Formats: sequence, structure tokens, C-alpha cells
Amino acid sequence: MLRIVLGIIAGTIVGSIIFLVFQMFNGLIFPLPEGADYRNQEAMKDFVSGLPAVGFVLILIGYAVGSVGAGYIARKISRHASIVAPMILGLLFSIGWAMNISAIPHPLWVIVAGFAIYLPFTFFGHKLAAD
Repeated sequence: MLRIVLGIIAGTIVGSIIFLVFQMFNGLIFPLPEGADYRNQEAMKDFVSGLPAVGFVLILIGYAVGSVGAGYIARKISRHASIVAPMILGLLFSIGWAMNISAIPHPLWVIVAGFAIYLPFTFFGHKLAAD
């Protein structure tokens, strides 16, 4: 049980780091306007509303890659074939996504794609890590 919990914690960390790396890369391609601040919710709403589709696609790819990485690490650390760890990770990431879209409006296609990513891709990472 302890290994499963550690796997979930490690998976959350790894997935979050991968998400952040993709968001930072996306920020290099599509930077915030001069003087805008990531902590300002109105500035972020304006930024997201003007983000081109490719910017959203890059973020969604990051969510998919991060979810695979999270599922993979969780399985390797837990050494358990149960799908509990990847499903918990996918649920946690989905909750985070729901919080994100409730604070900052996104296009409908991005919202749907975001929810469609986490559970299947954490499960895929889990399957990739099978011995």
C-alpha cells in the first residue's frame, strides 16, 4: 500500500513537472504581452482568449505526455498491476483541469480534449511500464 501511495505522489510530481515544461515552452512561443502578469487573472483570461489553436494543442500535448509519464512512474514505483494508481492520478489531474477552466475560460474543444486526456493517458503510461 505504501508503494502505491508513493507511486501516486511521484507520478503527480513527474506529471506536473512535464506539464510545466510544456507550458514554459509554449510561453516562449506565445509570450504574455509586455507588462502582463501570470498572477493577474484578468490578464490571463485576455491572454488565453487570444491564444492561437496551436498554443492550445501544445498544452494538450504536454498534458498527454505528462499523464503518460505520471502513469509510468506510478507503476514502476508501486510495482503493482492494479489500475488504482493511474486512475487516481487521472482523476487528480482532471480535478486540476476543472479548477483551471473554471478560473480561466477556454474554448469548448480545449475543455473537452483536456478531460479526454488524463484518464486514458495515465492508464497508457501504466501499461507501458508493465514488466
